Amino acid sequence: MDSNLNSFHLAIRESLAECRQRMQTIFYKLNELSNNPFDTMAVKALRHHFAAIGEFGDVYGLADVVRLTNVGENSCNVIALLSETPSPHQIAQWQDTAQELSAELNERLNEGDIARSIRILMISNSREMPLARKVWEHLGRICENVTNWEEAKQKLKRKRFFAVVVDMTENPVPVEKVIRRLRSRGDSRRVPVFAVADKLTLVERIKLTQNGVGRFVPSTISSSDFVTLLLQIQGQIESIRSTVFLLETDPLLRRQIQTDLEKEDYKVYSCTTYSELLQIWSQKAPQLLIVNANVKDVNAFTLCKSMKKSKKADSSMSRVQILLMVDREIGRFREKAYQAGADDYLVLPYNSQEWLTRVRVRLELLRYLFDLESSRSSGSISIAPPPELNESQPIKTLPKSVLPSNEIRVLIADDDRMIRKMLTHFVKQEGWVPTVAENGEETENLLKTETYHFILLDINMPFKSGFDILNWIRESGTKGDTKIVVLTANNEDDAVLRAFSLGADDFVAKPVNPRIVVSRLKRYLEE
Repeated sequence: MDSNLNSFHLAIRESLAECRQRMQTIFYKLNELSNNPFDTMAVKALRHHFAAIGEFGDVYGLADVVRLTNVGENSCNVIALLSETPSPHQIAQWQDTAQELSAELNERLNEGDIARSIRILMISNSREMPLARKVWEHLGRICENVTNWEEAKQKLKRKRFFAVVVDMTENPVPVEKVIRRLRSRGDSRRVPVFAVADKLTLVERIKLTQNGVGRFVPSTISSSDFVTLLLQIQGQIESIRSTVFLLETDPLLRRQIQTDLEKEDYKVYSCTTYSELLQIWSQKAPQLLIVNANVKDVNAFTLCKSMKKSKKADSSMSRVQILLMVDREIGRFREKAYQAGADDYLVLPYNSQEWLTRVRVRLELLRYLFDLESSRSSGSISIAPPPELNESQPIKTLPKSVLPSNEIRVLIADDDRMIRKMLTHFVKQEGWVPTVAENGEETENLLKTETYHFILLDINMPFKSGFDILNWIRESGTKGDTKIVVLTANNEDDAVLRAFSLGADDFVAKPVNPRIVVSRLKRYLEE
């Protein structure tokens, strides 16, 4: 028990020391601003330190600390966004806020008081849940265990908890109710919810994540691993996060993308040149690479093609997703992106919501496939090396003659007549053989009697949806080598990931660009 509790106390001591150091830095930066109000870096540093102390207050339920840091951070944001010089009055306000924050921290930053705030609520229909038993044995002094929803509701109403663990293995307590009750407390928005589950599909995991579950843990996890994971998700020790490399020359765009990705808790390494990218890659391995197609010192399409070759030669490279940034107006770039081997494209100008959705989809899919691979292999999984770039062999569009055009059969399943007509036209231009279906039932009937190289499948069709068709294909075992590309106007994570979990190979967001669809199909023919 002592070693696990000591992990909490060590994390608390380190956090307290960090808070005190940050307060000293805040006063130092305010002194600098009093002497030189034009120091924009000092304003940015203030904002950063206010935010960091606020996160600490969030973790340990220190409402006044959170309130004061929000005041400081928000006023810094206003000055930074407006590119203004802070007035003497504004600097004086920051100093007052810092003094009040310092007094609050001095009163509350006591290791014993903070430690007493660490309570873990275990919710299980049975005290025999393996994790509950282990945590109770090793962390009993900070645990409270309840066996039904009514008990949990009363506990959540009266107390703030450091974490909540819900058993999903047998007759589970309704986790949605637990989260709603938890979030109804103003001091509990950062409290993580763990779901103990041994068998969950990707779709079930996504739905629970959207409802607010922070992490999924197996019932066999050790108490020490659980403590480590708990401290990771609370930000008290460095967690294992998805690593993203960003190659972009525009400093404003690069900063904006990096900021948005870091808010999603991705570890981001940004660079402006290909040589910088290689230098970073030699030390760290990414899960996802974002490259601007117009980057100056390297042909982005050649880079994609080199990585595509590396994926075929080295299985570890298949775990690196490539997203290419392309201009909305230049459709041929999007075609070349897929022909070169990019996994997806991001359309400029920058749209944070759309981009983050695509990044989340790719990384969640990668994580799901990684879990499957890990469960099948007892050995370690190698790290992808940097790609070897061969500039002497630039990317070329695949000649039509290389493709077995007269053998390619494409099923176009969409209830929109114009989309069917448009895709049929472009499929015929490639010399392929199109077949159309305007609803789910017609699609299923065709698949019962015919086989296809590709299926372009709309999600929202009458009679039977695209999900129904994917599920039927999986259950009937008729997919074989057929590649299924989902067409969807719903670009949300759950819809796309649900399609992947049911066997889809790729997705294209509507409105559909037929040239992009054909380019993506050609890419599969190259493999």
